[in-house]
Amino acid sequence: MKKKLNSDMMIEELVVAVYGDEANDRSKHVYRETLRSLVRLAKTEMLHEMKTNIELLTGGVTAKAARRQTKLLLAAQRPGMPDDAGQWQLAFNKP
Repeated sequence: MKKKLNSDMMIEELVVAVYGDEANDRSKHVYRETLRSLVRLAKTEMLHEMKTNIELLTGGVTAKAARRQTKLLLAAQRPGMPDDAGQWQLAFNKP
C-alpha cells in the first residue's frame, strides 16, 4: 500500500475548499494537476537553490571538478608517466 504524501492531502483539501461539490470532475482534475505541478516546480527550485548554496559553501568545488582533480592526481602518481600527465603532442609532418 502506497503512503499518501502530505502534499497530496493538502492538494485534496484545497480542491475541496475551492470547489466543494459544485464543480464538475474535469475542473477539479485540472485544478488538482495544476497544484501538483506547482509542488514539483517548488521542489525543483528548492533543490537547485540547495545545490547552489553547497557550491558557494564548498568554494565552488563541484563533484565533476573533484572527479577531474582526483583523476589527474592518480594519473600523475602512475609510474612511467611523464610529469605533465597530460596529452602528448603528436608529431605530424615529420619525415
